[in-house]
Amino acid sequence: MRKGIIGIFVATLLIATAVLPAVGTINEKICPINDALLPPSAAWRKTFGGNEFDHFHSARQTSDGGYIACGLTEESDEYYAWLIKVDPNGNEEWRKVNYDLNGTELENLGMWVSACDVIEVSDGGFLVTGWSNFPYEYGGDTYWLPAGYFWKTDANGNTQWVKRFYDIKEELEIFKAYFFYNVIEVSDGFIGGGYNTETVTDSEVYFDNGTIMKTDFSGNMLWINEFDTTRYDYLSSVYQTSDGGYFLGGFVEGNEYQGNDALRIVKTNENGELDWEQIFDGPRFEYTFGKGFFETNDGGYIMNGVSNSYGHGGQDTWVIKTDKNGKEKWNKTYGYEKNDYCWGMCSADNDGFALGICLNWGSLFEDADISIIETDEEGNIEWISDFENEGHQETRSINPTNDGGYIVGGMTSTDFGDPECDAILYKINPDKEYTFTASSSDPDGQKIFYMWDWGDGNYSEWLDTTKATYSWATEDNFEIRVLVKDFYGYESEWSDPFAFSTPKSKTVNPIYWLFENFPILSQILKQFLKI
Repeated sequence: MRKGIIGIFVATLLIATAVLPAVGTINEKICPINDALLPPSAAWRKTFGGNEFDHFHSARQTSDGGYIACGLTEESDEYYAWLIKVDPNGNEEWRKVNYDLNGTELENLGMWVSACDVIEVSDGGFLVTGWSNFPYEYGGDTYWLPAGYFWKTDANGNTQWVKRFYDIKEELEIFKAYFFYNVIEVSDGFIGGGYNTETVTDSEVYFDNGTIMKTDFSGNMLWINEFDTTRYDYLSSVYQTSDGGYFLGGFVEGNEYQGNDALRIVKTNENGELDWEQIFDGPRFEYTFGKGFFETNDGGYIMNGVSNSYGHGGQDTWVIKTDKNGKEKWNKTYGYEKNDYCWGMCSADNDGFALGICLNWGSLFEDADISIIETDEEGNIEWISDFENEGHQETRSINPTNDGGYIVGGMTSTDFGDPECDAILYKINPDKEYTFTASSSDPDGQKIFYMWDWGDGNYSEWLDTTKATYSWATEDNFEIRVLVKDFYGYESEWSDPFAFSTPKSKTVNPIYWLFENFPILSQILKQFLKI
Protein backbone atom coordinates (compact mmCIF):
# COMPACT_ATOMS: atom_id res chain seq x y z
CA MET A 1 0.00 0.00 0.00
CA ARG A 2 0.95 3.61 -0.36
CA LYS A 3 2.56 5.04 2.73
CA GLY A 4 2.53 8.71 1.61
CA ILE A 5 2.72 11.16 -1.21
CA ILE A 6 5.12 13.62 -2.68
CA GLY A 7 4.08 17.23 -2.09
CA ILE A 8 5.39 20.29 -3.87
CA PHE A 9 3.85 23.61 -2.90
CA VAL A 10 3.97 26.40 -5.48
CA ALA A 11 2.20 29.60 -4.49
CA THR A 12 1.24 31.92 -7.30
CA LEU A 13 -0.80 34.98 -6.45
CA LEU A 14 -3.54 36.12 -8.76
CA ILE A 15 -6.32 38.63 -8.26
CA ALA A 16 -9.58 36.73 -8.70
CA THR A 17 -13.13 36.45 -7.50
CA ALA A 18 -14.82 33.70 -5.59
CA VAL A 19 -17.90 31.93 -6.84
CA LEU A 20 -20.51 31.72 -4.08
CA PRO A 21 -23.98 30.20 -4.06
CA ALA A 22 -26.55 32.02 -6.16
CA VAL A 23 -29.95 33.01 -4.92
CA GLY A 24 -33.11 31.71 -6.52
CA THR A 25 -35.30 33.01 -9.30
CA ILE A 26 -38.82 34.35 -9.29
CA ASN A 27 -40.23 30.91 -9.88
CA GLU A 28 -39.44 29.53 -6.49
CA LYS A 29 -39.20 30.48 -2.86
CA ILE A 30 -35.53 30.67 -2.05
CA CYS A 31 -33.33 30.16 0.95
CA PRO A 32 -31.83 33.23 2.60
CA ILE A 33 -28.76 34.74 1.06
CA ASN A 34 -25.61 33.11 2.37
CA ASP A 35 -22.89 35.13 4.03
CA ALA A 36 -19.70 35.06 2.02
CA LEU A 37 -16.48 34.14 3.78
CA LEU A 38 -14.73 37.23 5.10
CA PRO A 39 -16.15 39.80 2.68
CA PRO A 40 -14.71 43.29 2.27
CA SER A 41 -14.94 45.49 5.34
CA ALA A 42 -15.69 49.17 5.84
CA ALA A 43 -12.63 51.39 5.63
CA TRP A 44 -14.52 53.99 7.63
CA ARG A 45 -17.99 54.98 8.81
CA LYS A 46 -18.93 58.62 9.39
CA THR A 47 -22.11 60.30 10.58
CA PHE A 48 -23.21 63.88 9.87
CA GLY A 49 -25.90 66.12 11.29
CA GLY A 50 -27.18 67.72 14.46
CA ASN A 51 -29.98 66.92 16.89
CA GLU A 52 -32.72 66.77 14.28
CA PHE A 53 -33.43 64.85 11.07
CA ASP A 54 -30.50 64.38 8.64
CA HIS A 55 -30.38 61.97 5.71
CA PHE A 56 -28.21 61.32 2.62
CA HIS A 57 -29.94 60.28 -0.60
CA SER A 58 -26.85 60.17 -2.82
CA ALA A 59 -23.06 59.95 -2.42
CA ARG A 60 -20.34 59.74 -5.06
CA GLN A 61 -16.56 59.91 -5.28
CA THR A 62 -15.08 63.15 -6.60
CA SER A 63 -12.10 63.73 -8.87
CA ASP A 64 -9.85 64.68 -5.91
CA GLY A 65 -10.45 61.32 -4.24
CA GLY A 66 -12.95 62.69 -1.74
CA TYR A 67 -16.72 62.35 -1.74
CA ILE A 68 -19.80 64.50 -2.29
CA ALA A 69 -23.16 63.72 -0.68
CA CYS A 70 -26.58 65.36 -0.76
CA GLY A 71 -29.80 64.91 1.14
CA LEU A 72 -32.08 66.48 3.67
CA THR A 73 -31.30 68.35 6.89
CA GLU A 74 -33.60 69.73 9.57
CA GLU A 75 -33.06 73.01 11.42
CA SER A 76 -35.55 74.32 13.97
CA ASP A 77 -38.22 71.88 12.76
CA GLU A 78 -37.86 72.90 9.11
CA TYR A 79 -36.26 70.90 6.30
CA TYR A 80 -33.70 71.98 3.72
CA ALA A 81 -31.62 70.52 0.91
CA TRP A 82 -27.97 70.21 1.84
CA LEU A 83 -24.65 69.30 0.27
CA ILE A 84 -21.55 67.97 2.08
CA LYS A 85 -18.02 67.47 0.76
CA VAL A 86 -15.59 65.16 2.59
CA ASP A 87 -11.97 64.18 2.04
CA PRO A 88 -10.82 60.62 1.16
CA ASN A 89 -11.01 59.63 4.83
CA GLY A 90 -14.53 60.96 5.31
CA ASN A 91 -13.54 64.14 7.16
CA GLU A 92 -15.85 67.02 6.39
CA GLU A 93 -14.38 69.79 4.22
CA TRP A 94 -17.49 71.93 3.82
CA ARG A 95 -21.26 71.82 3.92
CA LYS A 96 -23.88 73.98 2.25
CA VAL A 97 -27.55 74.33 3.19
CA ASN A 98 -29.82 75.83 0.53
CA TYR A 99 -32.37 77.90 2.44
CA ASP A 100 -34.13 78.93 -0.77
CA LEU A 101 -35.13 75.35 -1.52
CA ASN A 102 -37.69 74.85 1.23
CA GLY A 103 -41.35 74.86 2.09
CA THR A 104 -41.14 76.46 5.49
CA GLU A 105 -43.95 78.93 4.84
CA LEU A 106 -46.45 76.11 4.42
CA GLU A 107 -47.33 74.57 7.76
CA ASN A 108 -46.84 70.82 8.12
CA LEU A 109 -45.34 70.49 4.65
CA GLY A 110 -41.75 71.09 5.58
CA MET A 111 -40.90 67.68 4.11
CA TRP A 112 -41.71 69.02 0.66
CA VAL A 113 -38.03 69.43 -0.03
CA SER A 114 -35.43 66.86 -0.96
CA ALA A 115 -32.05 66.53 -2.64
CA CYS A 116 -32.18 63.19 -4.42
CA ASP A 117 -28.98 63.04 -6.45
CA VAL A 118 -25.68 64.88 -6.93
CA ILE A 119 -22.95 64.63 -9.56
CA GLU A 120 -19.62 66.32 -10.08
CA VAL A 121 -19.76 68.07 -13.47
CA SER A 122 -17.11 68.85 -16.05
CA ASP A 123 -16.41 72.40 -14.79
CA GLY A 124 -15.45 71.02 -11.36
CA GLY A 125 -18.67 72.09 -9.67
CA PHE A 126 -21.68 70.04 -8.60
CA LEU A 127 -25.25 69.59 -9.77
CA VAL A 128 -27.99 68.56 -7.34
CA THR A 129 -31.50 67.51 -8.30
CA GLY A 130 -34.60 67.13 -6.16
CA TRP A 131 -37.78 69.06 -5.41
CA SER A 132 -39.12 71.71 -3.05
CA ASN A 133 -41.96 74.17 -2.54
CA PHE A 134 -41.96 77.60 -4.13
CA PRO A 135 -44.31 80.62 -3.87
CA TYR A 136 -46.67 81.39 -6.77
CA GLU A 137 -48.93 84.45 -6.95
CA TYR A 138 -52.40 83.90 -8.43
CA GLY A 139 -55.60 85.91 -8.03
CA GLY A 140 -54.08 88.06 -5.34
CA ASP A 141 -53.11 85.08 -3.19
CA THR A 142 -49.82 83.25 -2.65
CA TYR A 143 -49.77 79.51 -3.23
CA TRP A 144 -46.90 77.24 -2.25
CA LEU A 145 -46.42 74.68 -4.99
CA PRO A 146 -43.96 71.75 -5.25
CA ALA A 147 -41.65 71.36 -8.24
CA GLY A 148 -38.36 69.76 -9.20
CA TYR A 149 -35.13 71.72 -9.47
CA PHE A 150 -31.52 71.66 -10.61
CA TRP A 151 -29.16 73.32 -8.11
CA LYS A 152 -25.74 74.14 -9.59
CA THR A 153 -22.76 75.02 -7.40
CA ASP A 154 -19.07 75.72 -7.90
CA ALA A 155 -16.33 73.42 -6.61
CA ASN A 156 -16.73 74.87 -3.10
CA GLY A 157 -20.48 74.40 -2.97
CA ASN A 158 -21.39 78.04 -3.59
CA THR A 159 -24.66 78.37 -5.47
CA GLN A 160 -24.33 79.52 -9.09
CA TRP A 161 -27.93 79.03 -10.18
CA VAL A 162 -31.16 77.21 -9.37
CA LYS A 163 -33.78 76.25 -11.96
CA ARG A 164 -37.25 74.93 -11.17
CA PHE A 165 -39.30 72.91 -13.63
CA TYR A 166 -43.06 73.36 -13.85
CA ASP A 167 -45.82 74.52 -16.20
CA ILE A 168 -48.92 76.47 -15.15
CA LYS A 169 -51.95 77.11 -17.37
CA GLU A 170 -53.87 79.65 -15.32
CA GLU A 171 -56.84 79.87 -17.66
CA LEU A 172 -57.43 76.13 -17.31
CA GLU A 173 -56.31 75.97 -13.69
CA ILE A 174 -53.86 73.23 -14.57
CA PHE A 175 -50.55 72.89 -12.76
CA LYS A 176 -47.86 70.49 -13.94
CA ALA A 177 -44.71 69.92 -11.92
CA TYR A 178 -41.65 67.85 -12.85
CA PHE A 179 -39.71 65.86 -10.25
CA PHE A 180 -36.29 64.26 -10.78
CA TYR A 181 -34.60 61.46 -8.84
CA ASN A 182 -31.53 61.04 -11.00
CA VAL A 183 -29.33 63.33 -13.11
CA ILE A 184 -26.43 62.68 -15.50
CA GLU A 185 -24.18 64.93 -17.56
CA VAL A 186 -23.97 64.42 -21.32
CA SER A 187 -21.81 66.16 -23.93
CA ASP A 188 -24.05 69.19 -24.30
CA GLY A 189 -26.04 69.45 -21.09
CA PHE A 190 -27.82 67.53 -18.36
CA ILE A 191 -30.42 64.76 -18.41
CA GLY A 192 -32.91 64.23 -15.60
CA GLY A 193 -35.07 61.15 -15.01
CA GLY A 194 -38.21 61.20 -12.89
CA TYR A 195 -41.91 61.90 -13.27
CA ASN A 196 -44.40 64.73 -13.56
CA THR A 197 -47.66 65.44 -11.80
CA GLU A 198 -50.51 67.19 -13.58
CA THR A 199 -53.30 68.58 -11.40
CA VAL A 200 -56.65 69.89 -12.64
CA THR A 201 -57.82 72.16 -9.82
CA ASP A 202 -61.57 72.24 -10.37
CA SER A 203 -61.90 68.45 -10.51
CA GLU A 204 -59.05 67.64 -8.12
CA VAL A 205 -57.79 65.05 -10.62
CA TYR A 206 -54.08 64.39 -11.03
CA PHE A 207 -51.92 62.13 -13.14
CA ASP A 208 -48.29 61.04 -12.79
CA ASN A 209 -46.23 60.19 -15.88
CA GLY A 210 -42.63 58.98 -16.22
CA THR A 211 -40.45 61.80 -17.54
CA ILE A 212 -37.07 62.46 -19.14
CA MET A 213 -35.76 66.01 -19.56
CA LYS A 214 -32.72 67.62 -21.16
CA THR A 215 -31.28 71.03 -20.29
CA ASP A 216 -28.25 72.99 -21.41
CA PHE A 217 -25.36 73.62 -19.03
CA SER A 218 -27.23 76.63 -17.59
CA GLY A 219 -30.29 74.58 -16.70
CA ASN A 220 -32.49 75.88 -19.54
CA MET A 221 -34.89 73.18 -20.69
CA LEU A 222 -34.20 71.93 -24.24
CA TRP A 223 -36.83 69.20 -24.38
CA ILE A 224 -38.97 67.05 -22.14
CA ASN A 225 -40.85 63.83 -22.87
CA GLU A 226 -43.45 61.86 -20.93
CA PHE A 227 -44.26 58.14 -20.94
CA ASP A 228 -47.86 57.49 -19.99
CA THR A 229 -48.78 53.84 -19.41
CA THR A 230 -51.17 53.98 -16.45
CA ARG A 231 -52.56 56.77 -14.31
CA TYR A 232 -49.48 56.69 -12.09
CA ASP A 233 -46.06 56.10 -13.73
CA TYR A 234 -42.63 56.80 -12.24
CA LEU A 235 -39.05 56.64 -13.51
CA SER A 236 -36.22 56.96 -11.00
CA SER A 237 -33.00 56.13 -12.88
CA VAL A 238 -31.50 57.33 -16.17
CA TYR A 239 -28.41 56.10 -18.05
CA GLN A 240 -26.96 57.17 -21.42
CA THR A 241 -26.63 54.12 -23.67
CA SER A 242 -23.91 53.26 -26.15
CA ASP A 243 -26.11 54.34 -29.10
CA GLY A 244 -26.57 57.84 -27.64
CA GLY A 245 -30.06 57.15 -26.35
CA TYR A 246 -31.23 56.65 -22.77
CA PHE A 247 -32.26 53.77 -20.53
CA LEU A 248 -34.68 54.51 -17.69
CA GLY A 249 -36.18 52.31 -15.01
CA GLY A 250 -39.11 52.71 -12.66
CA PHE A 251 -42.57 51.34 -11.99
CA VAL A 252 -46.24 51.75 -12.84
CA GLU A 253 -49.23 51.71 -10.52
CA GLY A 254 -52.68 50.40 -11.28
CA ASN A 255 -54.93 47.43 -11.87
CA GLU A 256 -53.71 46.92 -15.41
CA TYR A 257 -50.97 44.60 -14.15
CA GLN A 258 -52.44 41.77 -12.07
CA GLY A 259 -54.05 44.35 -9.83
CA ASN A 260 -50.81 45.75 -8.48
CA ASP A 261 -47.72 47.77 -9.33
CA ALA A 262 -45.15 46.48 -11.81
CA LEU A 263 -41.55 47.31 -12.73
CA ARG A 264 -40.93 49.11 -15.99
CA ILE A 265 -37.98 49.90 -18.24
CA VAL A 266 -37.98 52.49 -21.03
CA LYS A 267 -35.48 52.86 -23.88
CA THR A 268 -35.37 56.14 -25.84
CA ASN A 269 -33.38 57.59 -28.69
CA GLU A 270 -30.99 60.54 -28.25
CA ASN A 271 -33.94 62.97 -28.25
CA GLY A 272 -35.71 61.16 -25.45
CA GLU A 273 -38.33 59.69 -27.76
CA LEU A 274 -39.59 56.21 -26.99
CA ASP A 275 -37.87 53.28 -28.73
CA TRP A 276 -39.54 50.59 -26.63
CA GLU A 277 -40.66 49.75 -23.11
CA GLN A 278 -41.13 46.55 -21.11
CA ILE A 279 -43.14 45.65 -18.02
CA PHE A 280 -42.09 43.06 -15.40
CA ASP A 281 -44.81 41.94 -13.05
CA GLY A 282 -45.91 39.39 -10.50
CA PRO A 283 -49.15 38.45 -8.74
CA ARG A 284 -48.48 41.00 -6.00
CA PHE A 285 -46.88 44.44 -6.07
CA GLU A 286 -43.40 45.35 -7.33
CA TYR A 287 -41.94 48.83 -7.25
CA THR A 288 -38.72 50.84 -7.32
CA PHE A 289 -37.39 54.30 -6.66
CA GLY A 290 -33.88 52.99 -7.18
CA LYS A 291 -30.97 54.62 -8.99
CA GLY A 292 -27.94 53.21 -10.79
CA PHE A 293 -29.51 51.01 -13.48
CA PHE A 294 -27.16 50.57 -16.42
CA GLU A 295 -26.35 49.05 -19.80
CA THR A 296 -24.32 45.85 -19.55
CA ASN A 297 -21.29 44.81 -21.59
CA ASP A 298 -23.38 42.57 -23.84
CA GLY A 299 -25.60 45.51 -24.85
CA GLY A 300 -28.45 44.50 -22.54
CA TYR A 301 -29.81 46.28 -19.48
CA ILE A 302 -30.12 45.67 -15.76
CA MET A 303 -32.33 47.18 -13.08
CA ASN A 304 -33.51 46.40 -9.57
CA GLY A 305 -36.63 46.91 -7.54
CA VAL A 306 -38.57 45.47 -4.66
CA SER A 307 -40.84 42.46 -5.12
CA ASN A 308 -43.64 41.32 -2.87
CA SER A 309 -44.34 38.39 -5.19
CA TYR A 310 -41.06 36.51 -5.26
CA GLY A 311 -38.17 35.67 -3.00
CA HIS A 312 -37.71 34.09 0.39
CA GLY A 313 -40.30 36.09 2.31
CA GLY A 314 -41.67 39.55 2.92
CA GLN A 315 -40.46 41.95 0.27
CA ASP A 316 -37.13 41.20 -1.35
CA THR A 317 -34.76 42.97 -3.69
CA TRP A 318 -35.49 41.93 -7.28
CA VAL A 319 -32.93 42.26 -10.10
CA ILE A 320 -33.87 41.85 -13.77
CA LYS A 321 -31.40 41.42 -16.63
CA THR A 322 -32.60 41.92 -20.22
CA ASP A 323 -31.19 41.72 -23.71
CA LYS A 324 -30.78 44.79 -25.93
CA ASN A 325 -34.51 44.79 -26.74
CA GLY A 326 -35.64 44.58 -23.14
CA LYS A 327 -36.50 40.89 -23.26
CA GLU A 328 -35.78 39.22 -19.94
CA LYS A 329 -32.69 36.99 -19.80
CA TRP A 330 -32.82 36.25 -16.09
CA ASN A 331 -34.06 37.61 -12.79
CA LYS A 332 -33.05 36.94 -9.21
CA THR A 333 -34.14 37.92 -5.74
CA TYR A 334 -31.94 38.76 -2.77
CA GLY A 335 -33.11 38.85 0.81
CA TYR A 336 -33.99 37.10 4.03
CA GLU A 337 -37.44 36.36 5.46
CA LYS A 338 -38.44 39.95 6.19
CA ASN A 339 -38.58 43.13 4.14
CA ASP A 340 -35.27 43.78 2.36
CA TYR A 341 -35.42 46.93 0.24
CA CYS A 342 -32.95 48.31 -2.27
CA TRP A 343 -32.75 51.88 -3.56
CA GLY A 344 -29.15 51.81 -4.79
CA MET A 345 -27.35 49.82 -7.49
CA CYS A 346 -24.16 50.26 -9.51
CA SER A 347 -21.85 48.36 -11.81
CA ALA A 348 -18.92 46.41 -10.36
CA ASP A 349 -15.44 46.15 -11.85
CA ASN A 350 -15.90 42.40 -12.39
CA ASP A 351 -18.70 43.04 -14.95
CA GLY A 352 -21.26 42.28 -12.27
CA PHE A 353 -23.14 44.68 -10.04
CA ALA A 354 -23.38 45.85 -6.44
CA LEU A 355 -26.52 46.40 -4.37
CA GLY A 356 -27.03 48.53 -1.27
CA ILE A 357 -29.81 46.73 0.61
CA CYS A 358 -31.68 47.79 3.73
CA LEU A 359 -32.36 44.60 5.67
CA ASN A 360 -35.61 44.35 7.65
CA TRP A 361 -36.76 47.77 6.50
CA GLY A 362 -39.94 49.25 7.96
CA SER A 363 -40.18 47.19 11.13
CA LEU A 364 -41.37 48.95 14.28
CA PHE A 365 -40.03 46.16 16.45
CA GLU A 366 -36.64 45.22 15.03
CA ASP A 367 -33.64 47.21 13.87
CA ALA A 368 -32.79 47.49 10.20
CA ASP A 369 -29.23 47.10 8.90
CA ILE A 370 -27.25 47.80 5.77
CA SER A 371 -26.10 44.95 3.53
CA ILE A 372 -23.79 45.31 0.52
CA ILE A 373 -23.84 42.54 -2.09
CA GLU A 374 -21.51 42.16 -5.05
CA THR A 375 -22.32 39.66 -7.80
CA ASP A 376 -20.84 38.40 -11.03
CA GLU A 377 -22.39 39.26 -14.39
CA GLU A 378 -24.97 36.48 -14.00
CA GLY A 379 -26.17 37.79 -10.64
CA ASN A 380 -24.45 35.08 -8.59
CA ILE A 381 -23.33 36.41 -5.24
CA GLU A 382 -19.58 36.80 -4.85
CA TRP A 383 -19.61 38.40 -1.41
CA ILE A 384 -21.92 39.97 1.13
CA SER A 385 -21.05 42.52 3.81
CA ASP A 386 -23.69 43.08 6.49
CA PHE A 387 -23.07 46.14 8.66
CA GLU A 388 -24.95 45.63 11.89
CA ASN A 389 -24.95 48.55 14.30
CA GLU A 390 -27.15 49.64 17.17
CA GLY A 391 -30.47 51.12 16.05
CA HIS A 392 -31.93 51.53 12.59
CA GLN A 393 -29.77 51.99 9.47
CA GLU A 394 -30.76 52.33 5.85
CA THR A 395 -29.01 53.10 2.60
CA ARG A 396 -30.32 55.03 -0.41
CA SER A 397 -27.16 55.14 -2.51
CA ILE A 398 -24.20 53.03 -3.58
CA ASN A 399 -21.59 54.07 -6.15
CA PRO A 400 -18.18 52.69 -7.16
CA THR A 401 -14.88 54.17 -6.05
CA ASN A 402 -11.67 54.22 -8.07
CA ASP A 403 -9.98 51.60 -5.84
CA GLY A 404 -12.60 48.96 -6.62
CA GLY A 405 -14.65 49.62 -3.49
CA TYR A 406 -17.88 51.53 -2.91
CA ILE A 407 -19.22 54.65 -1.19
CA VAL A 408 -22.60 54.15 0.50
CA GLY A 409 -24.92 56.91 1.71
CA GLY A 410 -27.96 56.70 3.99
CA MET A 411 -29.06 57.36 7.55
CA THR A 412 -28.85 55.94 11.06
CA SER A 413 -31.12 56.40 14.08
CA THR A 414 -32.06 54.72 17.34
CA ASP A 415 -35.33 53.32 15.96
CA PHE A 416 -37.30 53.16 12.72
CA GLY A 417 -39.21 56.42 12.31
CA ASP A 418 -37.09 58.25 14.87
CA PRO A 419 -37.28 61.99 13.97
CA GLU A 420 -33.73 62.47 15.22
CA CYS A 421 -31.38 60.63 12.91
CA ASP A 422 -27.98 61.27 11.34
CA ALA A 423 -26.82 61.02 7.76
CA ILE A 424 -24.22 58.31 7.27
CA LEU A 425 -21.43 57.43 4.86
CA TYR A 426 -19.70 54.07 4.57
CA LYS A 427 -16.52 53.58 2.55
CA ILE A 428 -16.38 49.91 1.57
CA ASN A 429 -12.95 48.40 0.97
CA PRO A 430 -12.31 46.70 -2.36
CA ASP A 431 -12.64 42.95 -2.44
CA LYS A 432 -9.28 41.53 -1.35
CA GLU A 433 -9.38 38.05 -2.85
CA TYR A 434 -6.33 36.08 -3.89
CA THR A 435 -5.97 32.83 -5.76
CA PHE A 436 -3.15 30.44 -4.85
CA THR A 437 -1.98 27.41 -6.81
CA ALA A 438 -0.49 24.29 -5.25
CA SER A 439 1.05 21.40 -7.15
CA SER A 440 1.85 17.83 -6.10
CA SER A 441 2.91 14.65 -7.81
CA ASP A 442 1.65 11.15 -7.07
CA PRO A 443 3.73 8.17 -8.32
CA ASP A 444 0.54 6.21 -9.05
CA GLY A 445 -1.07 9.04 -10.96
CA GLN A 446 -3.99 9.09 -8.56
CA LYS A 447 -6.06 12.21 -7.92
CA ILE A 448 -4.70 14.51 -5.20
CA PHE A 449 -6.67 16.67 -2.79
CA TYR A 450 -5.61 19.90 -1.06
CA MET A 451 -6.48 21.59 2.22
CA TRP A 452 -5.39 25.17 2.92
CA ASP A 453 -4.57 26.80 6.25
CA TRP A 454 -5.09 30.54 5.67
CA GLY A 455 -3.22 31.69 8.75
CA ASP A 456 -6.19 33.45 10.38
CA GLY A 457 -7.77 30.41 12.04
CA ASN A 458 -9.71 29.36 8.95
CA TYR A 459 -9.14 26.26 6.81
CA SER A 460 -10.50 25.21 3.45
CA GLU A 461 -12.35 21.98 2.83
CA TRP A 462 -10.57 19.25 0.95
CA LEU A 463 -10.39 20.58 -2.61
CA ASP A 464 -9.94 18.47 -5.73
CA THR A 465 -8.36 21.35 -7.69
CA THR A 466 -4.93 22.92 -7.47
CA LYS A 467 -6.36 26.44 -7.07
CA ALA A 468 -7.92 28.01 -3.98
CA THR A 469 -9.22 31.54 -3.51
CA TYR A 470 -9.45 33.39 -0.24
CA SER A 471 -10.25 36.86 1.08
CA TRP A 472 -8.98 38.26 4.36
CA ALA A 473 -11.12 40.70 6.31
CA THR A 474 -8.13 42.74 7.47
CA GLU A 475 -4.85 43.97 6.08
CA ASP A 476 -2.18 42.03 7.96
CA ASN A 477 0.60 39.47 7.66
CA PHE A 478 -0.41 35.81 7.36
CA GLU A 479 1.36 32.46 7.08
CA ILE A 480 -0.26 30.08 4.62
CA ARG A 481 0.22 26.30 4.63
CA VAL A 482 -1.09 23.48 2.48
CA LEU A 483 -1.81 19.83 3.25
CA VAL A 484 -2.28 17.19 0.55
CA LYS A 485 -3.68 13.68 0.50
CA ASP A 486 -3.97 11.02 -2.16
CA PHE A 487 -6.85 8.91 -3.40
CA TYR A 488 -6.40 6.40 -0.56
CA GLY A 489 -6.52 9.08 2.16
CA TYR A 490 -2.82 9.17 2.99
CA GLU A 491 -1.73 12.66 3.93
CA SER A 492 1.52 14.58 3.68
CA GLU A 493 2.83 16.77 6.46
CA TRP A 494 1.84 20.43 6.43
CA SER A 495 4.14 22.49 4.28
CA ASP A 496 6.27 25.08 5.98
CA PRO A 497 4.43 28.41 6.14
CA PHE A 498 4.52 30.83 3.27
CA ALA A 499 4.56 34.45 4.49
CA PHE A 500 1.93 36.61 2.81
CA SER A 501 0.74 40.18 3.41
CA THR A 502 -2.51 41.80 2.31
CA PRO A 503 -3.15 43.71 0.22
CA LYS A 504 -0.89 42.68 -2.65
CA SER A 505 -0.65 44.56 -5.90
CA LYS A 506 1.32 42.20 -8.09
CA THR A 507 1.86 38.50 -8.76
CA VAL A 508 3.99 36.57 -6.32
CA ASN A 509 5.86 33.57 -7.69
CA PRO A 510 8.18 32.44 -4.89
CA ILE A 511 9.78 29.47 -6.62
CA TYR A 512 13.10 30.34 -4.98
CA TRP A 513 11.38 29.91 -1.64
CA LEU A 514 10.35 26.28 -2.15
CA PHE A 515 13.38 24.27 -1.13
CA GLU A 516 14.57 26.70 1.53
CA ASN A 517 11.19 26.78 3.26
CA PHE A 518 9.88 23.32 2.45
CA PRO A 519 12.53 21.07 4.07
CA ILE A 520 10.32 17.99 4.06
CA LEU A 521 10.36 18.11 0.25
CA SER A 522 13.81 16.56 -0.12
CA GLN A 523 13.06 13.99 2.55
CA ILE A 524 9.82 12.91 0.85
CA LEU A 525 11.54 12.79 -2.52
CA LYS A 526 14.23 10.48 -1.10
CA GLN A 527 11.66 8.16 0.44
CA PHE A 528 9.58 7.87 -2.78
CA LEU A 529 7.31 5.44 -1.03
CA LYS A 530 6.28 2.27 -2.80
CA ILE A 531 3.10 0.19 -2.84
